[in-house]
Amino acid sequence: KAASGSGVKITNLKYEYAMNRKDEDKLLVAREVLSISKSQGDAAANAYAKENGLQSATHAYNIDKRAGLPDTQTMEINALNIGGIGFITAPYEMFSTASLYVKENSPLETNVIITCANGRHNYIANKEAYDYYAYETIHAVAAQGTSEALAEKYVELLKGLQ
Repeated sequence: KAASGSGVKITNLKYEYAMNRKDEDKLLVAREVLSISKSQGDAAANAYAKENGLQSATHAYNIDKRAGLPDTQTMEINALNIGGIGFITAPYEMFSTASLYVKENSPLETNVIITCANGRHNYIANKEAYDYYAYETIHAVAAQGTSEALAEKYVELLKGLQ
């Protein structure tokens, strides 16, 4: 789509991504942690979680929450070319590795990346981050590898706006 004569080109697409099912094999443990949290408090729940391979009661909560979500979700991603400057809008918190990939591979010299725009899909971490139980990956609903796939899609969108 392009606004006629305005020097503005816009494109978007619906991107379907798989859900984060990491540690779903620990769902029963996670639910026990949540039960302990209600009956005995967070200190007891956190101790039980660590003894049974989870990081914390928060980790257990997120495993349980993700188990109730559909297998995939869809987000809308957008790219704009305004007078030769590339803009992308991401409805999630993008890791710097993804934004650097977009900037390095964009056909446009100047690029602006706007995150947490037009929706809420939480953090989408890079592949390596899923191997650690960091805040972002414990809360992430998108599957490992989604960040890299989205970065490639943004570059494709920007290339289509030349």
